[in-house]
Amino acid sequence: MSGKGEYNAIVEIDDDLIPETPQLEFQDFSMDGTGNSAPPLTGSIAPGGPSTGAFNPNQQSASQHSWFSIAYYAQYFDVDTTEVTNRLQKALMHFQGGERFVDFVSDKPDMYVPFWGSLTVACSIILSSSLPWAISSQEIHDYDFSQIWTSMTVIYFYIFLTPLLLFFASRYLGARPNLVSLVCIYGYSSVIWIPTILLCIIPSAWVRWIIVILGGGYSGFFIAKNAYPTFKQADSSAVRTGLILTLIAAHLIFSIVLKIVFLSYTGFSMPSEGNAPPAGKVPVKEPSTPNTSGTSSN
Repeated sequence: MSGKGEYNAIVEIDDDLIPETPQLEFQDFSMDGTGNSAPPLTGSIAPGGPSTGAFNPNQQSASQHSWFSIAYYAQYFDVDTTEVTNRLQKALMHFQGGERFVDFVSDKPDMYVPFWGSLTVACSIILSSSLPWAISSQEIHDYDFSQIWTSMTVIYFYIFLTPLLLFFASRYLGARPNLVSLVCIYGYSSVIWIPTILLCIIPSAWVRWIIVILGGGYSGFFIAKNAYPTFKQADSSAVRTGLILTLIAAHLIFSIVLKIVFLSYTGFSMPSEGNAPPAGKVPVKEPSTPNTSGTSSN
């Protein structure tokens, strides 16, 4: 039989072999130094890539303000003259090789040109519709400045409402669009309409139709070219085709409305040599009849 001292030695060895309680280890790691629970980790790490919850200064700046505050939208107007000039050049010369316009502005899409560019298009409509009358007419033309509100309504609805509808439609169909990028694309496409509208002072209906078709096709191709990468994320090729056809149809309707409503110039004609002035506008002196009675009139 073993003695009491040996039994005690065996008990001490067994106590050393007992592992620590796992629950105590879990509690130690889940508490910070102040006794409060540590904040949970956000984001997920993709294989071979950074965490999706990484710090993004632009996202943090946007999240600091409410959608209903002016400060939230002010960040999309924070562009300088050099940036706007380079983007306008990229939009007007989008057929040149290189990256797409949407990739060129992907880090900082703006709403400066969509807002002011649309207003410039509306003013161009008033100028181009009034200038032919000022050149051709020999009478004072009564300018209809209220037309600017109609043109602004049509243009702003198209530039801002169409991207919004495409945003919800493409998002519902499986794509991941960026609303500000879509508005930016449509806004810069409106700049192409400015030289198109100004060229429509040419006094020929067929020439004006050709100019509008060329300008509308050029701007429409710009929109489709830069919106396609977003629509490409949709679930199927049929969905992508449907979104592109919807975009083209909306742009075609807008171009026709622009031509018929604002660029028709009904009744406009250039004066030609030998044409008589409009009746009732210039008084015509009646020829005097010779006096054969021999009496003088008082």
